[in-house]
Amino acid sequence: MDSAELTPDSSSSSPPLPPPKDRQIQIFSPPANATVPAEVPESFFKLDSNQVAKLYKAQVAHRQDLENSPLKTQKMRNTEELERMKKYPKTTIRVRFPDHTILQAVFESKERGKSLLYIKEDGYTRSNGENV
Repeated sequence: MDSAELTPDSSSSSPPLPPPKDRQIQIFSPPANATVPAEVPESFFKLDSNQVAKLYKAQVAHRQDLENSPLKTQKMRNTEELERMKKYPKTTIRVRFPDHTILQAVFESKERGKSLLYIKEDGYTRSNGENV
């Protein structure tokens, strides 16, 4: 066996992983003397006919606005996307768990939700002292 067979081939290796991002992960625990939020009665979620009519009219107006707006080219959409990214380069997301613990992390606005799931699992297991 010669040494060429034992060295890894750099051309077939995967690209290097990006450097880890500073997520500024913070975990907020509820105070020990915090009161439990009051239960909302089921009637709170039921809409009356006036509220339903108002929501329907708002939806119809929104749809008409979209239908009557001018069509945009791909270049126009890309320009708008770049402007939004310049205005909001980072996003702070908070996740509240059933035990009222809050996990907060900072993401780039263009990142996908998959990274949020990883941070949620990793940060929450750290806060509970599991798998540290």
